[in-house]
Formats: sequence, structure tokens, C-alpha cells
Amino acid sequence: MTDTTSPSFGTKQQKRAALASLVGTTVEWFDFFIYATAASLVFSTVFFPDLGDNVGLLASFATLGVAFLARPVGAFIFGHLGDRVGRRTTLIITLSVMGGSTGLIGLLPTWDAIGIWAPILLTSLRFLQGVAVGGEWGGAVLMSVENAPKSRIRFYGSMPQIASPLALVLATVVMYFVAKLPEDDLMSWGWRIPFLTGFLLVVIGMVIRLGVSESEEFEAVKDKGEVKGHPVLDVLRTMPGRVVAGVGLQASVIVLFYLITTYMLSMAVDSHGFTRSDTLMILLVAAVVDLLAMVAVGVLSDKFSAWKMFTAGVVFTGLFASPSSRSTTPATSH
Repeated sequence: MTDTTSPSFGTKQQKRAALASLVGTTVEWFDFFIYATAASLVFSTVFFPDLGDNVGLLASFATLGVAFLARPVGAFIFGHLGDRVGRRTTLIITLSVMGGSTGLIGLLPTWDAIGIWAPILLTSLRFLQGVAVGGEWGGAVLMSVENAPKSRIRFYGSMPQIASPLALVLATVVMYFVAKLPEDDLMSWGWRIPFLTGFLLVVIGMVIRLGVSESEEFEAVKDKGEVKGHPVLDVLRTMPGRVVAGVGLQASVIVLFYLITTYMLSMAVDSHGFTRSDTLMILLVAAVVDLLAMVAVGVLSDKFSAWKMFTAGVVFTGLFASPSSRSTTPATSH
């Protein structure tokens, strides 16, 4: 049967692989981001009520940070498995781990119910979220790139990254309506709703991913018996410079992104008098701009060198990051 789809953006199977990477990674990032938002606005009260507002917020951010320690662990484990058993299998596992851990957060008892065990369980589930997203991102990029037409490799490779602002838009919209609940409802049951959707979203992502076959590139390596025994160690041994450069470049982006999407929320509410809903609306606008920019940059990346695109991003970030000297009086209530 002849595939009549436009060759410009790939065949039907290639587009399906890109869509699977986009949707599956969107589900994972959605789960990841609702935790970040809840950590900024809710968790200090629900899981650390005896520590006071400031210390409780720091403790809440500490549980958020656990996931960043876990992400390299997930990348190492699932990067190894991805090169041993295939990208499709590992992506199904990471999606299951993320959806399950997120849904369980929505079922957790609070500090008032079980005391210190509440934040311990919360931190453990957040660690699993970090492991899942650490394994997800690299595998999804590989799945997209290995199925990409030659003229659209970077655009296809951007699918998991486009999923990040898309998930942030979805997570912010959900948390916006949740944050408008009365305070007592928000703190008792409202915050649980976004997390419980993790059980449903994992099913949706799973259906889409099960419809995508393993990449031809990996199947070819497997058929030739050339699967490496220790693929991650081989990369670290043969290309240490590229690994360090990649980590450094990615870190510079991640630090700024999470300053905006997490610390800004608590700062705007606690120090500048914004309501939770208004702050989430500001974040929503930023996420939409990020999403549109990500798609545009993904397309342009196949026309210009990666170095030029990254340098342009750094320059624009510097231009928009001008600090304000304006001082405000901290809000006494919200």
C-alpha cells in the first residue's frame, strides 16, 4: 500500500511515532508540573503545617527538588534499558511509573492524619516521578529522531520538548480552576483532583504508545546482534566531553525554567500580593508563548545550525531577564 501522506513532515508511521512521543511526554510533564505548582501553593500547608509558612515552603520545595536528584538515576537506568530492550518498552514503563506515582500522591493522607509519614511518602513518590521523567525524556527523543525523515530530524527531536510547555499549559489551566475553590475545599480535597487524573492520563498515553512499533534503527541493530552490553558506560568512556557539554547546556535552561514556574508562584503570592488565580494566569500566558516559540524553533532548527539557535536563545533570554528595582510591601494575607 502506498503512503500518500506529505513527505515534507514524514510518512504516516513517522508522524505516529512523533505524536506518541509528544502525547506520552505531555502526560509525564503534566504529572510533573502539577506537583511543582502544588508545592508552591498548597503543600506547605497540607504536609508541613507545624513548620510555619516560610520553613514549610522551604520543606515543600525540598520535596520538589528530590525529583531533580532522581532524574539522572532514571536517565541512567532507562537509557541502559532503552539500548538493551528497546525504546518502546522503556517508554511504556516510564509512563506507568509516572502515572501510578502521581495518582497515589492524590490519595496520600496529610500531616494531620499520619504525621511525619505524610511527607516521607510524598517525597518517595516524588522521587519516583523524577526517575520516570528522567528515563522518559531521552527515550522519547530517540523514538522521535530514529523515526524522523532526514529533512525533519531536529523538528521531530523537539517533540518531547514541545510537550513541556504544552503540559505546563494544561497543568496551569487545571490548577487555575482548582485554586479558585474556597480555601477549606482547596486544602482538604481540591488539590487532589489534578493528581488523581494521573491514573486516567496514563491509560490514554499507553493506548497511543502501544500503537507505535519499535524504531527501524534499533530493530536493525538488534537483528545484527550489535546491541551493547553496557551502552551508557560506553558513551561516558568514548564521548565524555559531549556528555558534559550537553549536561551544561541543558542545565542552563532548566534552572531558569523552574525559577519561573515554581519560585515565581510563591514569590508573587507571598511577597507581591497576587492571588493564586492571578499568578497562575500569568504563568499560563508565559506557557502559551513558550509553546508557540518551541514549535517555531523546532521548525527553524532544521534550517539553521544548533549552535546558532542556542546562541539566539541565550541572547533573547538575557534581554528579557532585566531585573526590576521596584520594591513592594509583602502581602499579609492571600
